Amino acid sequence: MSARTQTAAAPPRCCELAFWATGRKGVHQYRWQRRCEARQFCSDGHKPTLCLPQYNTSCEWRRDRAPKADGDDVTASTMELNPSGVAERVERRVGPQPIQDVSETALMVAMWRAAENTHPNPLYRDPLALKLAGDRGREIIKGLPKGRTSMSHWMMAIRTRVIDDLIREAMADGVDFVLNLGAGLDTRPYRLELPSNLCWVEVDCLKIIELKESRLFGERPACKLKRVSCDLTNASSRRALLASASKKGRNALVLTEGVIPYLSEEKVGALASDLNKYPCFRYWVADYFSPFIRKYHQAQSKKMRMENAPFKFAPEDYFGFFVSHGWQAKDVRYIVDAAQRLGRRAPTWFRIMFALRGLFLSPEERDQRKNSMAYVLFEPCLKYQPRAIDTGDMSGMSLGS
Repeated sequence: MSARTQTAAAPPRCCELAFWATGRKGVHQYRWQRRCEARQFCSDGHKPTLCLPQYNTSCEWRRDRAPKADGDDVTASTMELNPSGVAERVERRVGPQPIQDVSETALMVAMWRAAENTHPNPLYRDPLALKLAGDRGREIIKGLPKGRTSMSHWMMAIRTRVIDDLIREAMADGVDFVLNLGAGLDTRPYRLELPSNLCWVEVDCLKIIELKESRLFGERPACKLKRVSCDLTNASSRRALLASASKKGRNALVLTEGVIPYLSEEKVGALASDLNKYPCFRYWVADYFSPFIRKYHQAQSKKMRMENAPFKFAPEDYFGFFVSHGWQAKDVRYIVDAAQRLGRRAPTWFRIMFALRGLFLSPEERDQRKNSMAYVLFEPCLKYQPRAIDTGDMSGMSLGS
């Protein structure tokens, strides 16, 4: 067979051909370019920039670059099409779709929780997380930088264990009802040892509720579990939900894991004030991110493919903000301190980077960086006097018995 011409019996897939045509270097540093009389793009819906003309068995492959050394000729074997692994390289070049909205962050979180199952000394086990994440969750994680993924897995493991402990301690203190706002793909009603008479209500958008119902069909929770669809940013819907939920138990814990950062200050303030209207809500678990973390998240959002899910909650005085809406911190558990207590060290690259940057910071600045992430257990302020509110139309929002 000529070194300049080859007729292929079976065409590779369009994307595989496209990858070679866009300048991929092959064997012996040669670059190959396709020549074909047909100039029709394929029917797979690919963009012209990623696609070759439709495959034609009469087309030729020609050498576009001379050999590196004199006499280094190209044999027929080096000219054979080798599509093995090309599709994977095309996918890596194009990349998976970024996170479309805040609700898709639940799929990413589920993948990180599933990763803890493979750890030699897991802080918890979540056997349902991988089922909930599905193919889309795998796609999201696959498109993230490896270093960021290891760091996010570490933070998620600590965060999950910290909130698990806060819930256990709250139940020991008499909590008989958990209201999980923005529950996402959380599986605590299935994986924690909970009293069978405990009432647990999960609230999220309809898309997440339907996904969870379908993928967890047949699984049995350890307690009384109910799911409700509600838009927490809609004042009338939120107030109707809280009015109905306030009848479910005398000592309730409200959980907003990974929710507060994505809401505006106005929305968080309204939620805090609405919760404070009902004496049954004794505790509230929420995320704390310092201004440093918020700036870091904003700078890294493109690398983490989270441009469509930005952080919005950025008060100048985090704890003062909640006090002004009737909530004071009862317990603050910083991620770094919890990691040390649990014996789970951060990834090596992060510890080295933190130590090197710490050389140029004052002791106060190092402490601020160290205590930049936490999970806070709030309780109502004793002197706060809530205003009366209109609970709105409660039709269709009852949580049942």
